[in-house]
Amino acid sequence: MLKCKHITEQASSYIDGEMGFMQRLKFRMHLALCKHCKRFVDNFKAGIEMVKRLPRNQVDKDKIDATLRRVRDSK
Repeated sequence: MLKCKHITEQASSYIDGEMGFMQRLKFRMHLALCKHCKRFVDNFKAGIEMVKRLPRNQVDKDKIDATLRRVRDSK
């Protein structure tokens, strides 16, 4: 079975459908047993969907820079 670390490292590949059958099966088995990883992947998907909905031409560069600073400062 995959470890939680593998789930976080491979979440993008899973969401993008880039995994083979066996790898996807192992991934889904882990999600079925680990509520923390399931929540992580669900939140990851939600984040992707939110970004897709952002208006592309209306995002101000200053807002992007401020957001990046806040993320970096929160670590």
